[in-house]
Amino acid sequence: MNDRPEIDDSLSGSSPLKLPCDPSDASASVDWLRNRYMKTVRDPIFNDALEEILETDHDGQLTARPQRIGLIKETRGILVVGHTGDGKTALIRRNLTRHPSIGLTEGIEPGKALYLRVPPEATLKGVATKILTETGYGRVQEKINTSVVWDMAIHRLAGRGITILWIDEAHHMFRLSKEVDAVLRRMKSLMQGETSLALIVSGIRFLDDKIQTDAETSERFSRVRLGPIRSDQERRDLHKFIDLCCSFVNLSPVTDPDLVARLEFATRGSIGRSIEFCHSAIHRALRRGDRKLTLDDFRRGFDLKRGFSDDGPFDPEDWPVLKDILEKKGWSA
Repeated sequence: MNDRPEIDDSLSGSSPLKLPCDPSDASASVDWLRNRYMKTVRDPIFNDALEEILETDHDGQLTARPQRIGLIKETRGILVVGHTGDGKTALIRRNLTRHPSIGLTEGIEPGKALYLRVPPEATLKGVATKILTETGYGRVQEKINTSVVWDMAIHRLAGRGITILWIDEAHHMFRLSKEVDAVLRRMKSLMQGETSLALIVSGIRFLDDKIQTDAETSERFSRVRLGPIRSDQERRDLHKFIDLCCSFVNLSPVTDPDLVARLEFATRGSIGRSIEFCHSAIHRALRRGDRKLTLDDFRRGFDLKRGFSDDGPFDPEDWPVLKDILEKKGWSA
């Protein structure tokens, strides 16, 4: 039985599962590793949510056709929330791209699902304008009002055959208090009418708080809430994933059996941030050139993150003893 965690070729599914460069090229090697994806228990949860909003074909395979509910044929959405670094974007991207009948596009290339990342300064009109420009419409005149720009954007999506709209960092849409009600109404309207879409919105937990203020909008969403590492299986998978990354780039892995526990403590259980720490440490080890990944590689990266050097979870002491010392000092990540 293979006890290695499942690892995708890439987030796009396009490159072979083999290091395509010389392992001595530290930057290229780590860039390749950063495009690998570790399947976790979160993936089947998100796929269950996709099956709630999309139709399947006669073979049971997921399609890009939204399910339409009731006599008025409304569509539904998925709300994915979690802290920064919890892996929301990677989770959604991986599970949309793995279904060949969907196809994820960022605007110009073919695909039934449009990825749209909301900038921090976004307005409701600005989001509609971004849909138009990202799909190649061209310049939108500033004098056109918000509702008309949205009508243009929806018409544009329908003309492109896009049936799924993924709005990432959607919490930025709620930053302007005067627009909150309008944003909620727009989300609801995107799931109504002949050109209604299957909607995926992702962001920090503040996003869910805002959506729940409107019951009619809120009830249209299934929810996937990402959180910290919860199970021993997740810990084992993360440990195996780190070892697998080391094997791809010809590094000896860290021998400390408590590496994952240290990472969990340092990141408050964030899988995404833990993997980011690993990539940074591997990059440091590759640049050093002795083909060994060490705790000190993690410690140095952690000190750079917090901006100073002090006691921390990657110090060389025995982990149970060190953890007790850190907790007694009131230490937190």
